[in-house]
Amino acid sequence: MPRSRSAASSRAASRRSSESEYLTVPVSAAGPRALIVGIGGGGDVVGALAAAELLGDATVGGLTWERRPVDPAPGPRRLDEISHAELLNESVALAGPETSGPGGFLFCESHVARATGERTVLVDPHPGPRAIAAALDDAAVKLGCGRIVLLPLEIRGWPRSNRGLLG
Repeated sequence: MPRSRSAASSRAASRRSSESEYLTVPVSAAGPRALIVGIGGGGDVVGALAAAELLGDATVGGLTWERRPVDPAPGPRRLDEISHAELLNESVALAGPETSGPGGFLFCESHVARATGERTVLVDPHPGPRAIAAALDDAAVKLGCGRIVLLPLEIRGWPRSNRGLLG
């Protein structure tokens, strides 16, 4: 026997469906290319690169947040702190081999751009979820991507004491 939804559940589902109209890539941009963003910070672009191998044609990227051995300042960087990047909008920029943060450190996305010969994406999480969703939609259109994949990565099986080595 099917279960009925509570009034609160129905309202929440209604809000989600109306919000999703604003959080999807327009049909005009739909295509096989994917925008794959590792969303854990500190090198998750490498995981996005692995996912791109499975999905095919893709632009990969990650957050503006590096591990402490790379960037000693805690937390993600704002796009206005980054040098040698092409801004696509308020939250997303394209990174090349020379893209750097304050003090000249190179993002992992910069190293991936150098290794692959393709620019990568850097996402600044400061503006918040709604602004980032809209910015990713905008970036996907500009990059000709018909789908967006947000890839959360974490190291499993490592003792907690060793996780600190990665920042």
